[in-house]
Amino acid sequence: MATRLSIFYEDRRGRLRSILLACSELRFTIDHVEVERANNGSASREEVQDLADIEGTEAERRADGAVALIMQIKGKRPIPELVTRLSEIEGVIRVATVDEDSLD
Repeated sequence: MATRLSIFYEDRRGRLRSILLACSELRFTIDHVEVERANNGSASREEVQDLADIEGTEAERRADGAVALIMQIKGKRPIPELVTRLSEIEGVIRVATVDEDSLD
């Protein structure tokens, strides 16, 4: 069965590649990926502030440098293991499973 993950991360070179590499290292396959720049209002003020706090920067300057990623993944390992691994990647703000009903 497939699981959908929501990942919010800082838009810097190599972040997406690191996320995808971590998935493949844990032997998860990726069926579908949606990427959206968070500067269109999809980033919550709290998420932007979290990133600013981590980096010691101004929140206003971080808002346009964020990406929202939704991935549909499959794998035999526990999903929390992948969530933990992805959360450890530098620049990743939040990783969570997505309820299908919340996407509509």
